[in-house]
Amino acid sequence: MGSPLVNIITACTRPENLAKMLPEIENALDVWNIVWWIVYDAQVIHQTQVATLGKPYVQEIFHGHPTSVSGKAQLNFALDRITSGFVYVLDDDNTLHPALKNLPLTAGGYIFQQQLEGGAVRDIDIRPSKIDQAQFLLSMDIIGDLRYDLCYDADGKFISQIYNQHADMLQVVHEPLCYYNHLLQGSEMGQGNMHFDSQQGEWQSTSQSLVSLAEMSHDAQLAQVLRIVQNQTGEHFRI
Repeated sequence: MGSPLVNIITACTRPENLAKMLPEIENALDVWNIVWWIVYDAQVIHQTQVATLGKPYVQEIFHGHPTSVSGKAQLNFALDRITSGFVYVLDDDNTLHPALKNLPLTAGGYIFQQQLEGGAVRDIDIRPSKIDQAQFLLSMDIIGDLRYDLCYDADGKFISQIYNQHADMLQVVHEPLCYYNHLLQGSEMGQGNMHFDSQQGEWQSTSQSLVSLAEMSHDAQLAQVLRIVQNQTGEHFRI
C-alpha cells in the first residue's frame, strides 16, 4: 500500500512566508504523497513578485476573484482541480503541525483540537466562528462538489455541512494537531501586548514603541482587530 495522497492548499497573499512553511511540509513527505497547491491571489500578487519554490510536488497557480474573502475563491479554484486524496488547507501565516502526519488517514476525514500560544488549546466546536480552518482534514470523497462560500465564516459553514452529511465518516481527535497563525506568533503584535490608542490613531506597545495604524497594511489592521475581538469575546474569526 502506497503513501496516502494529501493535497495541501495554500491561498497566498504573503509569498515571503512560503519558505518558512516548507520544512514541516517536507518532513511529512516520508509519510504522505503530497501535492502542495499554492494559489496566489492575482488581485494582490503579480507573477513578477513570486520566486517559484522549484519543488516537484508544488503546484503554483494564480487566480483572481473580485469578491474573494480570506482566500476562499482561491481554495475553490484548487478544489476544482483536485479529484482524489485528502485535502488540508494551510494558511500562508501558518505551518504544518509535526504530529498531523501521524493520522492513519483511514477515515473519511478528521477534526482535531488546535494548539494556541502559551500552551492553550482550542477545543472542537463544529459551528461557524467557533472552529478554525486548520482543524480539519477531509477526503475528496466526502467533499465532492461542496465549495466555500465567499464570506468570513466560510470555513465553519463548510465543515458544518460536511459534518451534518457525513458525521459517520469523520473521526474526532481530542489532540492538538494544528497551529493557529503560527508564523505570526512570537512577534510583538502576535503576543497581544499592544493596544490601540483611539485618540492618537496608533498601536501602543507596552515597551512604549509606537506603530502608526496608517503604516500597517489593510490585512494587518484587520488581523489585529479580529484578534482583539476574539480575545475579548471568545468568538473565532478567520484572519
